[in-house]
Amino acid sequence: VLDYLAKHYPAEDVPKIQVNKATAIELESGLSLRRSQAAAVLKYRAENGDFKSVEDLKKVPGIDPAKIDAKKDRIVF
Repeated sequence: VLDYLAKHYPAEDVPKIQVNKATAIELESGLSLRRSQAAAVLKYRAENGDFKSVEDLKKVPGIDPAKIDAKKDRIVF
C-alpha cells in the first residue's frame, strides 16, 4: 500500500498555499491552523497588506511561529 501511495501521490503534488489569496478554509486545511488563527491571518492581511515573507506571517497575533516554520515549504507569496 505504501509503495502505491508513494508512486501515485508524490509529495511534490501537495498544493502550495498562497497566503495572500487564500481563504480561511484553505489556511485551516493547508497549514493546519485553527479557525480563529485563520481568521486572524485574514484580518491581519486586510489591515496590513500582503505578506512578503514567512517572517511577516509570524507577526500575526495568535499564530504559533513554530507551526508556521513547520509548514513554510507549503507557503508561497
